[in-house]
Amino acid sequence: MKALLVYYSFTGQAQRAIEIAAQRCRDAGFETTLCRIDFAEPSLRLKRPMSPGQVKRWTAAAAAGETFALSVEPAAALQGAYDFVGLFSNTWQDHPAPPIRSLLALPQMQAVLAGTPFAVYVICRWLWKNNAQIVQREAE
Repeated sequence: MKALLVYYSFTGQAQRAIEIAAQRCRDAGFETTLCRIDFAEPSLRLKRPMSPGQVKRWTAAAAAGETFALSVEPAAALQGAYDFVGLFSNTWQDHPAPPIRSLLALPQMQAVLAGTPFAVYVICRWLWKNNAQIVQREAE
């Protein structure tokens, strides 16, 4: 059985969570592929600390559902067939981070998800519910 775990990590929280999930998948007998996504355009890749203007710009982009070109590593990850897909979604205010929404808009990701069981794991401290609903709806 094969599992695909997809994530974007700005603060490192999603990276830590996906490493734990990957080990659990391997323990359950899955051949597990980790797929890191980020903005394709290097000038858009976020760095800490962010200015208040940057925070405002990116939370507005998340709320508006903006999508952007992505880099996907490994590039072949979205070309395979999987028995399970795990989507690790970061919360920017009350919405999924733009890289996650951008991923779900890709025809390749839509093909991977078609008929494939998936789970959404929201990386958040308290504003998670709307994010989970949006990602689940868009993944379905």
